[in-house]
Amino acid sequence: MAKGRSYDDEVLDEKKLEIDEKIIEESSKRLKGLISASGKSIDTIAKELKSAHTPISYSTLYKYQATGVSTPYGLAVLAKYFDTTTDYLLGLSDVQSLDTSIQGVEKVTGLSEKAIEAVRYFNGCNTKSFRARGFAITTNYMGKKILNSFLKHPKLGEFIYNIAAAIYYSEFEIPDSATGKDGKDVEDAAELIGGHVLFKDDVSKFFRQEAIIALMKIVLDLVPEEGDHGNNSKER
Repeated sequence: MAKGRSYDDEVLDEKKLEIDEKIIEESSKRLKGLISASGKSIDTIAKELKSAHTPISYSTLYKYQATGVSTPYGLAVLAKYFDTTTDYLLGLSDVQSLDTSIQGVEKVTGLSEKAIEAVRYFNGCNTKSFRARGFAITTNYMGKKILNSFLKHPKLGEFIYNIAAAIYYSEFEIPDSATGKDGKDVEDAAELIGGHVLFKDDVSKFFRQEAIIALMKIVLDLVPEEGDHGNNSKER
């Protein structure tokens, strides 16, 4: 430990270094993604930037996408060129769009940009999209009502929980001891009390089925069966 520095100072420095490395790694990955999506070579992009009087040399651009290290000027130029935000390039936000309303929704809800666009599509909010207008017409403009009912349904939490549990157990790593003598001892003990041991796949399937049941209950509430609908109508 350096003289005059506390243990906390050392820990903070290590954390800062770790965060900086993650930002650099993410920045490099995202710049590579933008370059790949553009379908252009680094040389072509460098030439276009030069002709736009915002020059970044080929070697500098190559270094940026290889290492993720850039100057504030370079970062601003690249964000403008790819029509995105510096926060996205730095990995501080998952939203590429310059639309401040989308940025705001992402910060408040944590939804990805594609998820936000999907909500706008189903709600009929994207009036500029011919496809979105067509969807709104064919669904009799009920998308917003259905989506709102789905999101606030009391069974949605149960559905999400069971999906999460199914995924967790499907990816769960079983320790070696569980398949050896220790595992056999557990099975024997369970048999003595009239129970049985559930295997990994059984547990995952159980939660998946529970998720399906929860989703089915949501659907039946949104679209009651004929008999239920009649009973509900009489009650009202």
